[in-house]
Amino acid sequence: DTLRISFEAADPEGEVFTYGYSVLPLFPKGSGVTEVFDPATGILSITPDYDTIIHPGKKSDFTVTAWATDARGAKSNEVTFPITIEDTNRLPALTPIGNKSATVGVPLEFTVVATDPDAEDILRYEAQFMPSGATFDGTTGLFSWTPTEEQEKKVFTGVTFFAKGSHGGVDYEIISITVGDVNHPPDITTINCTTALRFPANEGSPISLTVEATDA
Repeated sequence: DTLRISFEAADPEGEVFTYGYSVLPLFPKGSGVTEVFDPATGILSITPDYDTIIHPGKKSDFTVTAWATDARGAKSNEVTFPITIEDTNRLPALTPIGNKSATVGVPLEFTVVATDPDAEDILRYEAQFMPSGATFDGTTGLFSWTPTEEQEKKVFTGVTFFAKGSHGGVDYEIISITVGDVNHPPDITTINCTTALRFPANEGSPISLTVEATDA
């Protein structure tokens, strides 16, 4: 945010004057605080930077001194007032995870990743409503799960992953995990012979068999 301060003064002789100011301690330059001052109007604009001026969870105090000087160099009394700049905690951001597909007996692994624009924040991950048997590492963000046959053809919705900054910022994503159909091989159950077999069999004589099988 930008703080806008307007200085006001009056000269008993009606002369033209300009404004001046100082700040202690000095604002950091470059990537710290941006100062824009118009000595003719006495308007001072101060825009703090997120990364340099403040550390998360803290605040910084400054003292501003303002004065006016007329065309002949006469300087007014000085007015001093404080400015406090408080930290703004920016939120972490998860890299999109997306819905996942899994196969019975095949490990499914992926890593939840997030970034935080406040470099001092320490990120930790959490997961909720995971399928039975799944594990999640809150430090590395690693999700691991091997679906069982009992979980075949099921869709697990509402699986939620969180990224939490050490100063309270949170981001999350809700996904679903679909367990696909396993291709089981067919199973032969019976073989029926509809023609009486005699050995040795005669060459050229037909033999009729009925094979029965099931496929899960």
